[in-house]
Amino acid sequence: MLVNDCLSSRDDTVKAVACYDLGEFSKYVPNGKMILERHNVRVKMTELMGNQEVSAEVKKEAITCYQKLLMTSWSSSSKNKPLGL
Repeated sequence: MLVNDCLSSRDDTVKAVACYDLGEFSKYVPNGKMILERHNVRVKMTELMGNQEVSAEVKKEAITCYQKLLMTSWSSSSKNKPLGL
């Protein structure tokens, strides 16, 4: 899969861009989180975050991607709930 190729690249810029794109994929593609979960992307982000050989930029993008994978849409969760005012 292309994800594996990008995340195992020697170039940190490629890794950072891949992390960013995966986070956006999970955010905007219907069922994107489920698709990425099947490919263990969360585990791969965790590995990047703990890797001493990658740059700070890669770690930042991996953390952001991980957060997007865990986050639920605020707009969809608040549509049917009153504000309580």
